[in-house]
Amino acid sequence: MDKSTTDAITQHNTVILQQVKNLDFPKSQNQAPDCDGTKESVTQRDSQKRT
Repeated sequence: MDKSTTDAITQHNTVILQQVKNLDFPKSQNQAPDCDGTKESVTQRDSQKRT
């Protein structure tokens, strides 16, 4: 890839990362204490329930 292509991709990725950061979920929604007090992500907990 030439430099302009690489720069365009880098710029694009930076914009996406910024947008993801701006979603700004509340901590309580993202990280909930489990029964034993450990914290794990909601997605991990949901996938364990399904199996």
